[in-house]
Amino acid sequence: MKKTPPTLADMCVTSALDKRVWGRDPGGGTKQMVDRLLKVPRARKFVLDGPMSEFMADLHDGILSGGLRKRNVALENARQMSRSPHPLTWIEFEFPKFFDRLRFVKKYTMVGLENADQEQPAKLGWLIEQHPTNPAAFRRTEVWAGTLSGAAMMHPISLAWCSDDSPLPYPRWPLDEETSEAAVAGGYRSTQASLISTFSPDISESMLKEILRGRTLENSQYVIRNATTLQTTWALLATINDLPVTYEGIRRARQLPEIPEALHCAPNGAGDALPQAREQRGGDVAPTCPSGSPAPPQRLASPALASVPTRIRREPDL
Repeated sequence: MKKTPPTLADMCVTSALDKRVWGRDPGGGTKQMVDRLLKVPRARKFVLDGPMSEFMADLHDGILSGGLRKRNVALENARQMSRSPHPLTWIEFEFPKFFDRLRFVKKYTMVGLENADQEQPAKLGWLIEQHPTNPAAFRRTEVWAGTLSGAAMMHPISLAWCSDDSPLPYPRWPLDEETSEAAVAGGYRSTQASLISTFSPDISESMLKEILRGRTLENSQYVIRNATTLQTTWALLATINDLPVTYEGIRRARQLPEIPEALHCAPNGAGDALPQAREQRGGDVAPTCPSGSPAPPQRLASPALASVPTRIRREPDL
C-alpha cells in the first residue's frame, strides 16, 4: 500500500526521486522540473494549518478595499514590505480551506474549479527564491499536489517582484503584455512585478501547450494563470511578523529503534548515532559515548528532513 507523504514538501522529494514518474534518465523539461523540485528540501519551510489557511484568505481580501487608487496604494505598500524570510523559502497551505473561505467572504468563483470534473488540490505550495545579485528581487513558483497522478507538479509560469524600485532582474513572460495585472491584481500596473517562465522559455511554452490540449476556453484561463497571485503572497509576507500565530517545530512521530551502545560508540568510527538532540531546524548531532569520544553523526534518511518545517498555527481571537 502506497503511503501518502505528510506534507507537500515531502511529496516534492518523493516525486523528484520517483523514476516511475520521470523515467530513469530524465532530460529536457523533465530534468528542469526534477532539479527545481529538489530545491524544496533545501528551503526553510513554513506549513500553514487549516485555520491559518482560512485567515490568509482574509488577508488576501482585506488588502483590496476602497477604489482603484486606494487599492493600488495598498498593494504598493505591501510590495515594499514583502521580503522573503530566507534566501530559499517554502510555504505550503491547505488550498481547499483557503479557497472555500474566499468564496464565503466575497463569493469568489474560480474558472475550472467550479466544474464537476475539476478537483481542488489538497495542498498548494510556494517556492520563493531570492535573486543571487539583487537581494530585493524574488521569484515565486507555485507547486500543487496532483489530484490524478499523486505527484507534485510545478506551474510552468512563475511570478517575480522587487520589493524596492530597482529594475526587475528577471525576463518577462513574452505571452502576456499586462504581466503586472496577471501577476498581482486587475488594475495594478507596475514594472516591479511580472510573469516569468519557470523553466527555459521554450520548455515552459511547450508545457503550457501540452496542458491546454483538449481543454475548453474557460478551463484554459484557469490553467494558464496561477491559482494564487502575488496579492496573496504579499499580504502574507508583509504581515507574517505581526500575525497572532504560534511557531511550532514539527517532530518525527515515529521513533527510530534503539541502537546498541557498542554499535554507535564503535572505536573505529563505524555505525550511526541516534539523532537525540536534533531540534526544530534539523541538522546532524554527535552524542558523546561513555568513553568521552564523540559518536559519528547519523546521516539523514531523507533529504526532506534536512530542513524541518515550522508549522504556523493561528491563535484564537481574544
